[in-house]
Amino acid sequence: AAAGCVVYSYGLGADWSFDNAAEKLGCEVHGFDPSGLLWRQGMHGRDYSGIDYGKQYPSSKKHFHNWGIGVVAKALYPVNSVPQEWPGLGDPQLSKSNSEPWELRSIEQAITDLGHADRSIAVLKIDVEGAEWDALSAFFESSFGEYLKSGKLKQFLIEWHWDPDSRARNGRHAAIMQRALSLGFVPWKLERHEGSDCCLDVSYVGVAPANRPYLTL
Repeated sequence: AAAGCVVYSYGLGADWSFDNAAEKLGCEVHGFDPSGLLWRQGMHGRDYSGIDYGKQYPSSKKHFHNWGIGVVAKALYPVNSVPQEWPGLGDPQLSKSNSEPWELRSIEQAITDLGHADRSIAVLKIDVEGAEWDALSAFFESSFGEYLKSGKLKQFLIEWHWDPDSRARNGRHAAIMQRALSLGFVPWKLERHEGSDCCLDVSYVGVAPANRPYLTL
């Protein structure tokens, strides 16, 4: 990564080593996660409790944004009203929702609000426990379609979450993944997340239009 690159990191959880590594490479890193209170309350047990993104995440090149990934431009959700898709935030699945009001913004709104619409984004990293499907479906079909086709998004790293009990839902998921390919994102690394049957870690590279004549746009 070149100095001055921009990195977006959606879903910080209890580990932002990726964000720290991007910062060391000289990137401007933006981290997004509204779930801080759940972590401070010990959402996944004592070993992961006490996390405070607002205090612990920011540094010279890392910027924290207390909002999550969403479908509409900007919306504030009251307590227990954030829409979740499997697996959701809790363990067991879908067992926890927002315990404080959460703001969600679409990816294109985040890019606009942060002033990056005319810049390239080196890496878009997403690990948001099922929220990726609706948000990316909206992003892929938004007014940023030309932005995506232009090759300005260089790399796209994601954990796709598949519901093992829903064939219909996963048919839609496959269509969204196919849409990523049609926009010029080519997977260069795929692996099961920690050996799981339900989650797939995929690293995509955005191929410049002149180099992808085999794709239908």
